[in-house]
Amino acid sequence: MNCKCLFNFLFFTTFVTLSASRYGIEYSSEPSACVTCMNNKTCLAPDCFCCRDELRLPISKRDIPQIVFFTFDDALTDSATKFYHRLFNESRKNPNGCPISMTLFVSHHDTKYNNVNHLYRKGMEIAAHSVSHAHMSNKNFMKEAKNQKRNLATLGGVPENEIVGWRSPFLEPVGDMQPHALKTLGYTYDATLTYSKRSLKDKAPTPFTLDFGWPYDCKVKPCPKRRHFGFWEVPVVSLLDYLHKYDCVYVDGCNNPPPDESSAYKFLMDNFNSYHSKNRVPFGINMHPSWFYIPARLNAMDRFIQTLSKMDDVFIVSVKKMIDWLKNPIGLSQINTFQPWQCQNNNMPHNSHQSHNSQKQKPAWNRQSDPVTRRRNYIRARLEKIQAMRKQSQKQHSDDLTRLHHSNEARKKWWTHKPARHETSHVPARHEDIHVPKPTKPAAIAPWVHRRHDRPVKQNARRPMIIKTSPTAQVVAEVPFWKRKHKTNVSPIKQNEEVAWWEKAIPRTRSSKVEIAKKKELMKKKNRK
Repeated sequence: MNCKCLFNFLFFTTFVTLSASRYGIEYSSEPSACVTCMNNKTCLAPDCFCCRDELRLPISKRDIPQIVFFTFDDALTDSATKFYHRLFNESRKNPNGCPISMTLFVSHHDTKYNNVNHLYRKGMEIAAHSVSHAHMSNKNFMKEAKNQKRNLATLGGVPENEIVGWRSPFLEPVGDMQPHALKTLGYTYDATLTYSKRSLKDKAPTPFTLDFGWPYDCKVKPCPKRRHFGFWEVPVVSLLDYLHKYDCVYVDGCNNPPPDESSAYKFLMDNFNSYHSKNRVPFGINMHPSWFYIPARLNAMDRFIQTLSKMDDVFIVSVKKMIDWLKNPIGLSQINTFQPWQCQNNNMPHNSHQSHNSQKQKPAWNRQSDPVTRRRNYIRARLEKIQAMRKQSQKQHSDDLTRLHHSNEARKKWWTHKPARHETSHVPARHEDIHVPKPTKPAAIAPWVHRRHDRPVKQNARRPMIIKTSPTAQVVAEVPFWKRKHKTNVSPIKQNEEVAWWEKAIPRTRSSKVEIAKKKELMKKKNRK
């Protein structure tokens, strides 16, 4: 009976699967947390957005704008700025007439902050990517996120309330502490956690809030497990290489890099079409500027952006503007009235969907940060840093002097300068430097004590060497062993003359057995002759 039930169950599931594939029915592969979020009906925009693999909006698919966002990591150097000027120049505009934009995750080292301010005034989003670009941990994460936000505001002239994005170096999260700390510091979204897309047919998730935690597989641990209400997570979705074999999180990190311009252009277009022709969720291109050092790849990216800018339903915007649209989604028919995407001098092209009712606003490249104020803030920060370094060096110097003063062995340190003889010949000697040995009388020895058998032994055989440090004083120094002069052997005659007659050694009058035997042999030889 059990076998029959199992057979019926397998037959039913197989029949349902084949029927679904035949009639084009698709079943959602969304995690249970995403389904729970959507069924709960309490997660409502703009404060909450459920994780999903398609945009379930009261808008038809053809009326949904295809959002494309570019993110670039690491330091903002002069060479990288040249690439960005070519790719994201003001002549390239979205269908609403505003210039295209991107997001820069900037780290501190090797960054030229005049480039940061220049690109910010051009309308690009500036986000934080740590100070040291080191591996993050629970100990240094809060400090890195706080200090880099301050650097971008103080040195780059970017208003601190507009620095709302963060990405950890090497895409390494630190668990639940990361969204909690970022939310405390004033960040609104994180773009660190990764999602693998194994084929072009797979659906990619949309950005969402962590009201139900991270629901997908954790590729780089630890991922946040708890609920962080209202904090956005922008998944770093992988791309497929130009051979459609392996996925790569970064454009410049594919195992099969495109060899020429045509293959690089095809690689970008194939991944874009997998979004544009299906669910139209925001398409993210995450990379480093080092990919552009090969001219063929730079030309391919230039051609790719030029192709997208000519499409009527494609908008190239920053991550912040993409999140603004997800909070309040509007169709293409009304996109020109969407306030977060507006700009000044909005010249609508002829193929636009609707005429634009211009509302004068301050342009993105003329926002705040007056050059004089920015320069004043930079000088103030530099002076504060120099003053702090000076105080630290003075404190360290005084601490060193205190340690040397209280140390009894301070004058014997190897780095202490020892003056030469010509440097101290004219300086009178100090009282503590003078050391004159006291003369000691030899102990009296009784005349009946035999010196040969009971001779007093010196405890220290080293002879002192006298060094003249001044005309008035003599300092006794110890002679190194390699400079000691060995005592010359004194003949017994001179030695006996210097000793009193009662202290002289008793002469040997009796020969040893060996000497007697030698004398006998000599006598025998003489007698034979």
